[in-house]
Amino acid sequence: MTFSFALRAVLLSAVVFCGAACHHSKPPQDPQANQSSTPSTEAEPAEKPDSQGVAFGDGFYKDEASPVAVIRWVRRDARLRVDAPAEGHYRLTFRAFTVFSSVENAIEVSVNDQPAGSFPTRIFDLEHPTVTTLEVSLHAGGNAVRLHSKGPENRMSDTDDRMMAYGLVVPIMVERAP
Repeated sequence: MTFSFALRAVLLSAVVFCGAACHHSKPPQDPQANQSSTPSTEAEPAEKPDSQGVAFGDGFYKDEASPVAVIRWVRRDARLRVDAPAEGHYRLTFRAFTVFSSVENAIEVSVNDQPAGSFPTRIFDLEHPTVTTLEVSLHAGGNAVRLHSKGPENRMSDTDDRMMAYGLVVPIMVERAP
């Protein structure tokens, strides 16, 4: 679905407004300030795992509520850890979108340093983000997942210096493959 320039501007304004209003504070001037303050590594992200066993690390900003969903803005390169209860095949489901590029973006995914696939992101369509499920092999315990955007990073707005390449609707779903 192609949006007009004016509609994109209205949608982007709503997300920027919600990002600031939902936190009841001025957006940080430091692009890293909204990320976890403790440096994270592939093995130990600064955040605790969510209900899906996903711990967000470098390259992810904190959750933000929008009128449609809870999202996380993502830098060009990002890392997370997926905790698996047992070794086996799992499905990781990503719901992604972008607001900055006039062309579709692609996100490359690797798990434990092995290529796992890629997925596209649609131009701002938060209500219908690109949904991609990748089947991956995980070992028991923590698994390092890297996301790399083929698209550029951009500033969120004139009043928000955070740099981001795309957004993800959270949570990232993790389920055992049949």
